[in-house]
Amino acid sequence: MPRAVSSSALLVAVATALPDVKELRSYEQLLRSHGAVLDDLAAELDAAGGRGVFAQRDFQEGELVLRIPGELCLQTPWLAGDGHTASALAQKLLEERQRGTSSPFHRYLQLLPELPPLHPLAAEWPPLRGALRRLYSEAQQRFATEVPEQSDASEAFRWALGMVWTRAFAFGGSLAMVPYLDLFNHWIPQHREDPLWNCRLQEWREIDAIGLVADRDIAKGEELNHLYSEASDAQLLVQHGIAPRKPSANPFNEAMLEVDLPDDLRTEAPLVDFDCEFRLPGEVKRLQQLAALVQAKMDGSATMSSSEQREQLLRHWLHEEEMKLLHFAEAELDTAADLAKALKDIVTEEAALLRRLQLPRGTRRHPNVAVALADLVDFIGNIWKHRNYERMLVMVMVMGLLLQVVKGFEDGDQTSALASTLRKLFISPELPELQCFPRQVAEVLKPDQPETYTGDLNASAVVMAKKMLQLEGQLGAAVQSSWVPKLQLALARQREQEAELEKEVHLARLHLRRLAQDVAEAKLRRQELEEEQAEFVPFATKELEDAMQQMTNNRRAPESLRRLVPHATPRSAASTKTTRKRVPKAGAGRPKQLATPTFGRIFV
Repeated sequence: MPRAVSSSALLVAVATALPDVKELRSYEQLLRSHGAVLDDLAAELDAAGGRGVFAQRDFQEGELVLRIPGELCLQTPWLAGDGHTASALAQKLLEERQRGTSSPFHRYLQLLPELPPLHPLAAEWPPLRGALRRLYSEAQQRFATEVPEQSDASEAFRWALGMVWTRAFAFGGSLAMVPYLDLFNHWIPQHREDPLWNCRLQEWREIDAIGLVADRDIAKGEELNHLYSEASDAQLLVQHGIAPRKPSANPFNEAMLEVDLPDDLRTEAPLVDFDCEFRLPGEVKRLQQLAALVQAKMDGSATMSSSEQREQLLRHWLHEEEMKLLHFAEAELDTAADLAKALKDIVTEEAALLRRLQLPRGTRRHPNVAVALADLVDFIGNIWKHRNYERMLVMVMVMGLLLQVVKGFEDGDQTSALASTLRKLFISPELPELQCFPRQVAEVLKPDQPETYTGDLNASAVVMAKKMLQLEGQLGAAVQSSWVPKLQLALARQREQEAELEKEVHLARLHLRRLAQDVAEAKLRRQELEEEQAEFVPFATKELEDAMQQMTNNRRAPESLRRLVPHATPRSAASTKTTRKRVPKAGAGRPKQLATPTFGRIFV
């Protein structure tokens, strides 16, 4: 959805319509009481004189910055087409406005501006209002009958639609007006080295909430911003009314380059991705004008007027809805000097390379052609560094189309210089990529055959592509080429590497064989140990059983002795006396012996 953005040139609804600080602080407290998280934030004037939200403390990457519960958001489900959804949300906004103080969104509606422009462009360029009225008259008439209670339904709907256009967010499966989140500005760099945006949009579906988290570390006092969309300068101008800076530091400036390929070429090269529609980043000269060159089939003498350049470039650059808006505003462009200047600033950079490639009628040489093509050579070199072969194929085909321009030079020095530059790029000995694709390019770009690139542009591209695909069969016939010795040297080095690799593989196999032998020996030893263990276990078990039986017998011995005592016969007195008589008399100190009924004697 188009969103409002604060900028030094065009400050629109969000920035200009904020209430005073006291009223805003009161509303912040109300949001907090309903579960919103917006601590350590402050809406203040930014450096451009507009409103912005600033950090009141340091935030770390990933830390929560803002969270608004879904119940505080005015939402409507997505319908078929963004325009239908925006209209439905605008009508819902009007209904809540009619409810007055009974609406749960009453405080939020009070903070919205009373008379915003329908589109940001109209804020700075009043002549556009006529075109905008024509563009949306049908919608105004349709909703005039659907909002009968409004005294001026047309103006009311214009107000609501303007609010949705400049403030609505995609929230889950709906389009939503999110309080306080719409105060944060879009990230617009002043310089290419400026830091990136510091917040990112976040949804918490498990708790039905939307907000922002820190996308990098944020310092206290820094303005908080996020990326509404990856919008180019043209989209920012048309959607948000932001004039492009000069020079532009927007990294999302990009261009579309299209190359048509015939079906027979697609059949011959099924492995190549022929989706030739791709984007070139703004840092690489934004080669939008090459698409216009291909489409116009320039033959080196055709020229394009200023208006034709603009129309052709914008047709490849802007979205259909944006082009529709500009066409409706065409009558006012001549009188809106500021808007005309903004559009001119946009297309100037895009048309620079196109002007370099143009050959004015009757001119035999153009000093800037080689410079323009050198830019493209640099771009191809950047692609090659990332080994993007599919894109390389497309760009080389485009190179063939561009060489049609060179054929207008009667002086062959510049043609040869260009071809030498291309050959240096792909055949440089410093580059180790003497493989399939560079050889294909080198075969095509022969400096001694400029006539190869004559004729129809598309046919020339097909010839180039076919030559690339058939190069392997043509190498034998290219013995006299200056780069064959380098290829042979590269092949010799490759064979040396293969020989070294085979040697390493042989050593690795020997090592694996030794490891296998060690494993086999270990398995055999383990088997022997298991057999010995199997024999020892029964023997050890028998020994253990015998030892346990002996211990049991030893425990039973005292009990056997006690059983024998009652059966023992006491000695008779005569025997005792006889014994005593037999004992010779000893000294007086000999102890007396008392007879006992047991087998022993007790000395006293």
